[in-house]
Amino acid sequence: MAPEGMGLADYIYRVYGMRITVDDPNSALNQAGRRVGIEFNNTRRMVNTDDSHRLIELGKELGKGDEMIEKIFHEYFENAANISDREVLVRLGSEVLGDKLTPDQLREFFASDKHIDTVTEQLRTIRGISGVPHFTIYVPNSKRKISVSGAQPPERFEDMFEDFLD
Repeated sequence: MAPEGMGLADYIYRVYGMRITVDDPNSALNQAGRRVGIEFNNTRRMVNTDDSHRLIELGKELGKGDEMIEKIFHEYFENAANISDREVLVRLGSEVLGDKLTPDQLREFFASDKHIDTVTEQLRTIRGISGVPHFTIYVPNSKRKISVSGAQPPERFEDMFEDFLD
């Protein structure tokens, strides 16, 4: 992703080959958001989210992972914040983690390589996901795993669990 990001409609066309109108207040996505209290800001840009994921991992480490996720999601989806901008992330981090870290400590965190490996591994894992919902089932005490994307009937899961028992 380029540093300046990409417009939402352009991104969806590039990745999925679909032309959409993102600013339609009556679109299915905007209506669904409103039903659950989210007012999507469709001027947001698709940006590199590596640093925001690193900040989420730092939040988890400090016992505030869920709060950090909520803050980032709210700022991105409703306020169109540039969550690839480290100063934006320092502000968001300070709002959630301010009782544990100063803004300068957050800047030091972003200058470091802390949690880069974790985020890289997460990205490697999700690259194989082709649909939602997505389930990855790990076999205890084994390196085996099965991934299933898209809606599946209950019988599919029963078959997978039976395979694990064999």
